[in-house]
Amino acid sequence: MNNKSYWEKFYKKYHNLKPTSFAKFCLPYIPKHALIFDLGSGTGRDSYYFGRKRFWVVGIDCANLPKSIKNVYFHKKNFKDLFVNSINNWADVIYSRFFVHSITDEEIDFLLDRVKNLFMAEFRAEEDIPILYPKHYRNKINGEQFLQKLIQKGFEILYYNKSRNLAKFKNENPIVIRVIAKK
Repeated sequence: MNNKSYWEKFYKKYHNLKPTSFAKFCLPYIPKHALIFDLGSGTGRDSYYFGRKRFWVVGIDCANLPKSIKNVYFHKKNFKDLFVNSINNWADVIYSRFFVHSITDEEIDFLLDRVKNLFMAEFRAEEDIPILYPKHYRNKINGEQFLQKLIQKGFEILYYNKSRNLAKFKNENPIVIRVIAKK
């Protein structure tokens, strides 16, 4: 099953609109009146959360299109489409939760090369062994190499953590990486 089909089926089952702990964690780092691009926005729960906090949000997901409201807009497309015509110059924040581990190393480089301001991401580390939903693509990301890549690309690291107890879901407690970096 390809990633798009996998996520389309997943989103039909789960409609949790409570924000993730990562979205709540990121909130103090986000500048007032920011425009946030939420890559891999899924059900839109973090996009809606940021919208309720009075940010402008554009949610991007290739497999889902939640309902746009007031200052939250969703677009069903590949994340690379954001970077056509330099639209990413508008974004104050590139936010992604559980998205970076779903793209290839080449796509990660493509993304990082185009971030203009603030980059916030939470994703599974290479040491993590999925218990739930193990049958879809996951890029095994080495945290230390990812951190070095950010530094080499000119990012200032504002926050970095790799551990458990950051993204518990049902009976799973994955090893995840949280990073907030600024260009």
